[in-house]
Amino acid sequence: MSVSSTTTKNSYSGNGSTTAFAYAFKIFADADLEVIIRASTGAETVKTLTTHYTVSNAGNDSGGNVTFTTGNTPASGETVVIRRNLALTQSTDYVENDPFPAESHEDGLDRLTMVSQNLQEQLDRSFKVSRTTSITTPEFVDDATARADKLLGFASDGNSIEAVTGRVSSVSVSTVTPTAGAAGSATAAFTASTGALALGVPQGSTGHAGVSMQYSTTTTDADPGAGFIRLNNASLDSATIMYVDDSDGTTDISAWVQSWDNSTSGSKGFITISGNPNAASPLVIFKVTGAVTDASGYTKIPVAYVAGSTSISNSAEISVQFSPAGDGDVAGLDYTFSTTTADADPGTGTLRLNHGTIGSASAIFIDDSDANSADVSAFLLTWDDSTNTGDRGQIYITKKSAPANFAIFKVSGASTDASGYVKLAVTHVASNGSFANTDPIAVEFNRTGNVGGSMDTFIMSDGSTTQTVNDGETQTFAAGEGIDVAVSATNTVTYSGEDATTSNKGVASFSSDNFAVSSGAVTIKDGGVVTAEIADDAVTLGKMAPGTDGNLISYDASGNPAAVSTGSSGQVLTSQGAGAAPVFAAAAAGGKLLQIVSAQTDTAVSSNSDTRADTGVTVAITPSASSSKVLIISNIHCSAGGGRAVGDLILMRGSSDLINYSQQANVDNGMGNFSFIFLDSPSTTSATTYKFQQTRVDQSGLFVTSRDDSSGDGVSTILAIEIGA
Repeated sequence: MSVSSTTTKNSYSGNGSTTAFAYAFKIFADADLEVIIRASTGAETVKTLTTHYTVSNAGNDSGGNVTFTTGNTPASGETVVIRRNLALTQSTDYVENDPFPAESHEDGLDRLTMVSQNLQEQLDRSFKVSRTTSITTPEFVDDATARADKLLGFASDGNSIEAVTGRVSSVSVSTVTPTAGAAGSATAAFTASTGALALGVPQGSTGHAGVSMQYSTTTTDADPGAGFIRLNNASLDSATIMYVDDSDGTTDISAWVQSWDNSTSGSKGFITISGNPNAASPLVIFKVTGAVTDASGYTKIPVAYVAGSTSISNSAEISVQFSPAGDGDVAGLDYTFSTTTADADPGTGTLRLNHGTIGSASAIFIDDSDANSADVSAFLLTWDDSTNTGDRGQIYITKKSAPANFAIFKVSGASTDASGYVKLAVTHVASNGSFANTDPIAVEFNRTGNVGGSMDTFIMSDGSTTQTVNDGETQTFAAGEGIDVAVSATNTVTYSGEDATTSNKGVASFSSDNFAVSSGAVTIKDGGVVTAEIADDAVTLGKMAPGTDGNLISYDASGNPAAVSTGSSGQVLTSQGAGAAPVFAAAAAGGKLLQIVSAQTDTAVSSNSDTRADTGVTVAITPSASSSKVLIISNIHCSAGGGRAVGDLILMRGSSDLINYSQQANVDNGMGNFSFIFLDSPSTTSATTYKFQQTRVDQSGLFVTSRDDSSGDGVSTILAIEIGA
């Protein structure tokens, strides 16, 4: 053979049930394969031939199968790698003056080629210098002592390879308090001799967006006091008026608050109230629905609840933000909504979600240019800049023709600068109504401030091992297999056991009818597994008790299994009726084939009318007994010539019709073989002739049997079999 393929290995994913995996290349012997199992952790195990697997079709040009033995089936999450791994030897011996067979010589060349492919496969997995550069001193001369706790690197000349210091063995993190009025600077120090890396992180205050104020649970229409806001209902989702003091506690903000109704649009804008310093709690959004009123020392704003929390505690520190709507339009960037959900550039001025249901969307695909063809990609790519990774900001999408239709998402992950569009990782917050394809929309973004803050170091312990949690770090309560963990709003961590399944550890209970449990040990009781609990088709032959060669299993009158003794050669299994097992006995005389007579013809016969004509398909048989049956089996070649033709074939015994086979052939020059079987009872011991006649019954062409010309060559046959009664 020629070696036309460079394939030297195949890779598959295990599923816990598949045992046979194909290799699509030639090998000379079973041992020429190396089978490796790679676990999900990256650990690799080379399997052993015959112990873990067997190989089929060695020497076959197209390859064969590797079949894992019982107990070695690759599990789900494991990767099966089958690679050709020939020994680097040459076993062909050319003896002087001996024959020089091409096949063995070609096998030798093929083996050398395959060895080269194996070496190339290993080279493809190695680090190499590119073809346009070089390393003048590629040898590595440092011994194990010199290499210990070092990294592999290059000398100052860029050519010599050497062991270099730089391995980080420990990391410490501390906070750096900035000088008053100055920005904090991060620090980093590395001690090469010990591998210790020390990092200093500037400590700052928690960032937030908006104006800092406090919330009052009082609902009366009056000045809430310096730095306070209040609503006209204790339930936020029922409030219709917001009262905001003219001062945030230090600065007069009345002019800003009284501008909240400046838009000529029906929707004046959105008020977002978030926690301060915790920007994620609480979060509530209101829409300004009308003109504000300048009261004495405070402003009254008509609002409508949009989404978020329904209550805020008295005197809670909050941050107040306002996003105005444009005059006569909805605030935000102009875009068009697309109902397509594919991860691709939605087109100029278009926005789409990754899910047809707004509440289930987890990504927004937005074009680099808005509906006015302005490139806003630089602005879009800042929407994930906040270090508050859980809520980097809020995206408001509003249907321009119906502002009551909106969707609010928070940016909950890093954005991706794709080709011509930006992919935003989001989490649904609230929505109302729906968006149709090509709906004009407004897209608005409110950024969340950066996270700062400080935390005292504390120590976690499980009773034997301790773990220090430093400032800025997050303590994670991890669940295990079969164990769930939940953190509630009441500062409580709850661990609970899952119900155990066949694929998951957990809490399980055992029926006392079937199992005995003592000191944690579970055993199956005698008789603990009843017949109803055994799955259908679950008992294999290997689980059955051994028996005598040739015996069969039946059931006696009591319904218990009973063995049927082996019979003699030629005997058949014979029923003894109800209440007794069957036995082997001599076969009855009836049903034997007594004689077979056959005939055939390749002489064409044509019909162009309904007048009967003999087809020449005929056979004669003389039954040996009047009680015998005669089985007629015939295969007749039929066709149509000179146009379409429909013909009938009539089977006759002597001059008597037995059966009419109609509607044969109906295509010009179309032909085919038609098979017929008929069981007759001639009730005679005289010679009996069976034959077929033909007629054309429809269309204008010729109905032809056993056609033999340039358009076709057919033979028709007939077989008569006498069957004893």
